[in-house]
Amino acid sequence: MKKNSLQELGWALGVMLLPVLYAVWIYPTLPENLAIHFDLSGKGNAFLPKFLVVSAFPIVMMLLEVMIYWTTIAKDILNRTFKHFIRWIIPFTFVSLYLATIYRGLNEEFDIRKIVAMVVALVFIIVGNYLPKKVQADKQPLNRKWAYLCLLFGLVLMLVSLFML
Repeated sequence: MKKNSLQELGWALGVMLLPVLYAVWIYPTLPENLAIHFDLSGKGNAFLPKFLVVSAFPIVMMLLEVMIYWTTIAKDILNRTFKHFIRWIIPFTFVSLYLATIYRGLNEEFDIRKIVAMVVALVFIIVGNYLPKKVQADKQPLNRKWAYLCLLFGLVLMLVSLFML
């Protein structure tokens, strides 16, 4: 790995560690079981002990981040911006959803659906932006129609999450 890649990996893992430190700090106030999956109405339907949510889940996500970094180095990506997007999508979504999960454990009234819908919409918008661009030397970009479909779906989902949820 190049020095820049290791430095960027360090920053990404550091960003992912910040909400974990917050969760450790408020650990005594968390309920014994935290919801990790929610149905469409926003009620938790899968639970894990708080120890696993605070410790094991971040470790798995950090290992996934290391694997993504290794993959982006092994497979050359032409578009630098897309490479950074791929490398930072896991830390961004992890921090957003991990903090939402922790806050949901503290406050039953918190509507986690809005956060999840916004994160998914943002990913669709960004992916729709990169679909028609050439990002790898041996791969052809996808048709612009797929990009417009992703952008449209992302924008509609963002509007729904902002105004209807």
